Amino acid sequence: MPVSELRQVFQENLIAIVKVPALLPPLRGDKRVHPATIYNWATRGCFGVKLETVAICDTLYTTEKWLLRFIRDTAKARGFKPPPLAKPRRRLAAGGRS
Repeated sequence: MPVSELRQVFQENLIAIVKVPALLPPLRGDKRVHPATIYNWATRGCFGVKLETVAICDTLYTTEKWLLRFIRDTAKARGFKPPPLAKPRRRLAAGGRS
């Protein structure tokens, strides 16, 4: 990794991947995402998308920015499209139906 990229990484708040599950909502019922799942996202990927990480000694780290990019890119790879926003209903006049 070039020095300029390394400096940029250290300006971000690095998060150890074992701490990432605390940042995510439970996916199935009340169960938190297991740290092994985060490790798999980083090493194997999900729907062809890998979570960006940097290894420092024996620990993998990611950033909030990389995690959000991973979530966005996996949703796109799965073909997920957010539901359209509901059209606002026309408000009725104060005296009843018009």
